[in-house]
Amino acid sequence: MDIGSTALYTDFSDLNELKYNKSIDEKTRLKAVAKQFEGIFLQMMLKSMRDANMGDDLFDNDQSKMYQDLFDKQISLELAGKNGFGLADMMVKQMDKTQIESANSDKGITDYQRSPVTVIKDVVDNEMANVNAMQVRRSSIGNSSESLTIKTTENSDVDTKKISTEKTQANEWGTPEGFIKSMVPYARSIAGKLGLNPAFIVAQAALETGWGAHIIKTATGASSNNLFGIKAGSSWQGNTVQSKTLEFSDGIMRQEKATFRSYSSVDDAFRDYARFLTDNDRYSNVVNSGYDVEQFTSNLSKAGYATDPVYADKIKMIVQSDRMKSLMKSAY
Repeated sequence: MDIGSTALYTDFSDLNELKYNKSIDEKTRLKAVAKQFEGIFLQMMLKSMRDANMGDDLFDNDQSKMYQDLFDKQISLELAGKNGFGLADMMVKQMDKTQIESANSDKGITDYQRSPVTVIKDVVDNEMANVNAMQVRRSSIGNSSESLTIKTTENSDVDTKKISTEKTQANEWGTPEGFIKSMVPYARSIAGKLGLNPAFIVAQAALETGWGAHIIKTATGASSNNLFGIKAGSSWQGNTVQSKTLEFSDGIMRQEKATFRSYSSVDDAFRDYARFLTDNDRYSNVVNSGYDVEQFTSNLSKAGYATDPVYADKIKMIVQSDRMKSLMKSAY
């Protein structure tokens, strides 16, 4: 393995190779882990420098800041992967010394290294959906004449219930564990109708909202419960919310303002998502994809669900991650 090469910081293949490839010697493994930690240190340094900026740019918003964060993480990985700042070399020297001193120990350096590898992968797993949930929305989604109309009743009882629900969401959402636990019952309730693995549905919601941490808010700051980024076309008769969004056109990303559907509950959002897929002919190949993640993501992309050119890859990455598999299993 070439420890000097740089991949996307969301690519776990090198970490998996470090963990499972028995042919990689301990010295090489140690250097690779040190490089990863130097990258994390550089990320923290860049973040501190950004935070020290006294003024916000005219065009600053949550989406642009998230893209800036994505850029900083990738840059830090590239810097660490090349010459670095010397931190990795210092770590290698220190840990190599520990290895010599622990040569007669049963644990030795192997277990000591394996822990940081796991830590790094967990950091990447936790950040993955947050970085990807940049609201890269659809250019044409929600324009179908066949859509589910969901009316909401605006009275004090409903508002009080909604506030209570949102407090519960705030406690559960924002982390993979809490989000998956909360989403699985809803995903299972529509999975049969859609002919889909519930994990695919949860993964898409995770991507769209960053595990629920970046869900679109209404003008009052309340949750729109729009978990799938569905826009409000002319046929939509329910509540709406406006939000800035990032669209890709001819490979170029542009910021736009769009109108999205707003729901009174998470259950309404899931039912509308199910109706949206089944009532639109262009998603006929998406429905009944079963447990074939390749078929689901590929057909979703071909149908034009999102303008993001790597939207399908992102969903697939979440579905196939070890953490997602483990959490889905424990959520049942």
